[in-house]
Amino acid sequence: VCAASAQGVAQDELEKALGSLPKEVILQALNNLIKRGKLVPCPGVDNKILFRVQSDEVAAKFHGLAVEDRLVYQEVERAGASGISTRDLCQATSMQQPQLTKVLKTLETRKLVRPVKGHAAKNKKMYILYDLEASKEITGGAFYSGQDFDHELIQHLQNTCVQFIAKEEGANAQKVHEFINNCGLIRGKALGMDDIMSVLDTLVYDGRVEKTRDQFARGGDAVIYRVAHSMSSVDLLVRHYASVPTGCECLACSTDLPGEVCVSMSAWLDKACERDNFV
Repeated sequence: VCAASAQGVAQDELEKALGSLPKEVILQALNNLIKRGKLVPCPGVDNKILFRVQSDEVAAKFHGLAVEDRLVYQEVERAGASGISTRDLCQATSMQQPQLTKVLKTLETRKLVRPVKGHAAKNKKMYILYDLEASKEITGGAFYSGQDFDHELIQHLQNTCVQFIAKEEGANAQKVHEFINNCGLIRGKALGMDDIMSVLDTLVYDGRVEKTRDQFARGGDAVIYRVAHSMSSVDLLVRHYASVPTGCECLACSTDLPGEVCVSMSAWLDKACERDNFV
């Protein structure tokens, strides 16, 4: 009956399903299965206790654990990927710190839980289940190496994104995301779309790429990233325009006769043509 539900079965549901058996027999069977590690009690909704089947491999890890060990494990399990601190564990289990430290050491030895240091509070340990991946709120995400922000990784990602966008002569975020995860730059972890969007946003803010609209996409609303003009080219263009002769300079030429050309403007145009290779 318990194996039919991955979330577990409440005691009243068991009694209903096994209505032909006395309640005392059901309770005795539950206690026996829990001691053997075949069933594990878990907290459910409305403060109901659910009985969940666990594999022989997991049962071996739980074999011989004391009640307080299982209690701490359940609180860590309840916290999920967000983890739980030792202070919160003390409050939830009503244990003193020395006792809790001993329990956590036992659970770590059996590879049931593991500590994770948060990037925000470096001296604060959070505990999660051993095989569970910690949330970004704890680790800081893919751009953190341990507790430190990986600036070198960000630079590599930015340069690789720019090179890919330049090669493709424009690409949307989905294509950039697929390329980064398939090119082998990041090993051991995959970047999410939100991670790639963060990198692309920094490139836009730095003026290395620009966002345009794909007019051929449905509705013309798809965003395409293209390599922006270099800042040196923009600066050169600005200086070109800033060097246009002023009205006072042109008046100083005294070109009042019909058909005569302003000397200052003519000289500026000649220099501009030479710089820009206009022939």
